[in-house]
Amino acid sequence: MPAEVAQVAAVERWVEVLDDVEPVEVRESIARCLSGEISPPLGMMQALVATGNLDRVKVALELVGARLTQRRDPEALRRCREMARLLPRNAKVRAGLRAVLRESGELFVRKRDAVEAIEACRAFFDRAVGYSEEASVALYSLGDPFLLARATAEVVDLLHRHQLIDRERDILQIGCGTGRFEAALSLSVRTAVGIDVSPRMIEAAKRRCVGMGNVLLHETSGSDLSQFQDASFDLVYAVDTFPYLVAAGEPVVVAHFRDAKRVLRPGGDFVVFNYAYGSSAERDRAEVAERAREFGFEVVRNGEQPFSLWDGLVFHLRST
Repeated sequence: MPAEVAQVAAVERWVEVLDDVEPVEVRESIARCLSGEISPPLGMMQALVATGNLDRVKVALELVGARLTQRRDPEALRRCREMARLLPRNAKVRAGLRAVLRESGELFVRKRDAVEAIEACRAFFDRAVGYSEEASVALYSLGDPFLLARATAEVVDLLHRHQLIDRERDILQIGCGTGRFEAALSLSVRTAVGIDVSPRMIEAAKRRCVGMGNVLLHETSGSDLSQFQDASFDLVYAVDTFPYLVAAGEPVVVAHFRDAKRVLRPGGDFVVFNYAYGSSAERDRAEVAERAREFGFEVVRNGEQPFSLWDGLVFHLRST
């Protein structure tokens, strides 16, 4: 049995075991975690997104924990308890996470034109960073700085392993948020440039990166990379930013592929971590491959999932 088919079957078995856990979206999120398909942080995030209710998820996990104790399944029980442990206890963190959860779903509830979509993102992230700096850039961090640091380290490690980072390289991040990657990579590159549509995100990033002379942070229009000159960078990357560009419409996506090609030096790399939300991996791979052909990129990696904490897909293109 192919691995993907076996994984689906394992999730379905857990869904049947948890048939009285409601709502069904929470049941499915917990089942995916118990089967090992996704990490406990992702399982918790998906359950919270499904309900927007921390207390309801807590009750569901208590029910599942009791069921697993009776079944004597130590690994599944461990994963269930890890999910429960991740529920924030601190009142301020819980309030911030609730606020980010409440507002994040509204970004994708209706179709907007490009200008309206970018402005909605700017307004949301301006508010979200005030609610929770951690949850605003990675909802699966659940507002926990330690969990966010672990997730950041996974991405940084991948960039190093694939030899995309060195002291002679100039790098640009599209959607830098609070500057977590600029801070983590500043000692390993010549210059680290970050851009974001949210001025309050840029303010937070500048606080994080204070004293790092090779880190440059700028507010951007969100529509393209026209503020940068040709052949300025060796790496352009976007960590969970492209879904918002995709939501803004095809012209915005095309502009970013076109400008990524333009601002990269020959042989430079364009890496997208997550291309779209609410889409299939197969569709994303096909669309990224088509964009690569259109703008003269070689496809090095097309939708791999190498992370343990996060389910982000990696699209690695190289300028030819």
